[in-house]
Amino acid sequence: MEQEQYGLTLFLSDGKTLHFEQVEDLVFYTDLEIMTFTYFGKSFGKRREAQFSYAKLLGFSMDDGMDYGKVVLK
Repeated sequence: MEQEQYGLTLFLSDGKTLHFEQVEDLVFYTDLEIMTFTYFGKSFGKRREAQFSYAKLLGFSMDDGMDYGKVVLK
């Protein structure tokens, strides 16, 4: 079964906004205060993995339809 993919927008504390397409495998590591996910990088034309310290994010949003029950907490 193919995993559903969504857009993810991160709102940074410096006022910048980052948007990622075709996001999969979103995981929050609560002990490390990081989030990881894979996404399709348009500039490189391939799937990439990202890691962010979510303690320094103001917030994030996912495209409509995202099942937050599928977000993994570790």
